[in-house]
Amino acid sequence: MAKTGKVVLGLLPFLSEEKTKKLCYKLSGIKEEQDSLRMETKKAVVKEYLSRYLPQISVPTLVVWGEHDQILLLRVGRELAENIPNAKHKVILGGSHSVHKEKPQEFNKIVNEFVEGLNS
Repeated sequence: MAKTGKVVLGLLPFLSEEKTKKLCYKLSGIKEEQDSLRMETKKAVVKEYLSRYLPQISVPTLVVWGEHDQILLLRVGRELAENIPNAKHKVILGGSHSVHKEKPQEFNKIVNEFVEGLNS
């Protein structure tokens, strides 16, 4: 639904984000509560499925998260990093779920520093 909303907002820039959201839900026939429930269910299933494998990761791991990620909340990134042995966790202030696109220079700096640290 989020991708559809971005397209509609691009085509109808005079609409507010809230009006665009309501329009997308109305056109799709999906109730917002259903979509939210679907997303929460998907996150729970992914978390349950992945969580048992995280402690088995044995390669250097960097978890980069946007401070304001509303799709996968900051605590999810923290939990990932806590459950992967020796993982590094970095939070980019002001970033959201697409932090790599929103703040590419900061993201790349963090990744480069991590990779350089592997070589030393």
